[in-house]
Amino acid sequence: MLAQALDPANLLAAERAFELSVEPRDGGRVVARFAIADGYYLYRGKLRFALADGALAAPPDLPPGKAKDDPFFGNVDIYRG
Repeated sequence: MLAQALDPANLLAAERAFELSVEPRDGGRVVARFAIADGYYLYRGKLRFALADGALAAPPDLPPGKAKDDPFFGNVDIYRG
């Protein structure tokens, strides 16, 4: 049942469900990767990136997501895995 799945007691902490790693690259670029736990997914359109000391020089280059009819947000693109 959906209500049971959304019980906060049954959910992983965000840091465990979506483990982030960041690798510096040439030209001040970085590559950010999420290791997404089984049964979880990220909404592509809800991702936001910011720097602690300033603005991003360019918008993030995100890979295409997979289409999903989500019970909360309707038709969205998501990332799994």
